Amino acid sequence: MALTEQIQKAAEAPQPQPQAQSISTILDDIISASEAGSAARSTALQMKSDYAEGLLFSRGVTATKKVDPADIAMRIRFGRELGLSAFQSARGLYFVNGIPAMMGTVLELLMRRHGYSWKFIQRDVKGCKLQLIKAGEAVDGAVASFTEEDAKRMKLSDKDTYKQDPESMFFWRALGRLQKFYVPEATEYISVLTPGEVPIEEVVTATEDRISAATALREKLESLKEAE
Repeated sequence: MALTEQIQKAAEAPQPQPQAQSISTILDDIISASEAGSAARSTALQMKSDYAEGLLFSRGVTATKKVDPADIAMRIRFGRELGLSAFQSARGLYFVNGIPAMMGTVLELLMRRHGYSWKFIQRDVKGCKLQLIKAGEAVDGAVASFTEEDAKRMKLSDKDTYKQDPESMFFWRALGRLQKFYVPEATEYISVLTPGEVPIEEVVTATEDRISAATALREKLESLKEAE
């Protein structure tokens, strides 16, 4: 069976486990056929390691649905660029319609790692306003906010999350703005969806159902095979 057909069959398998075995076999074929020290072999070895971790973590990420190991592997690979551990990536990173997204605790961690914190100027049911802090000092002009008026204008105020816990939702949106405007290096200048921009239930559902991570993996495998 041709490589393309093998990959397609693996991607269309209804259960994650058969897919994992098929992709693992293809990676093994690439590793065996590649010369020692070649770029293809090195990449395939790293992808096999990532995929093995993805298979492992996919069993513990959610109790409600099975998660595609390829999706977890993509989270781990992206997380590595940000300096996150495999577990932090598996639990705190997501992909929504091809766009990276992250949980609030991950955003906080990345900002603090870069030496930043924040001070609350306002935090109540009417909104949140944050002042960026660096080395214990306020960064001049670095202020971001998200208010009740912002939520109404963006048609968010009627959502259950905003009704049940408006203070938290305003905080996450304000923090996301603070990072995007003033600390882009926290995400290595990669545009990501930050907390509050996508309701968590939508993030989880989209992450578990999407197959674009598996598609990217298949395309990478095909290019590696063709390069040999």
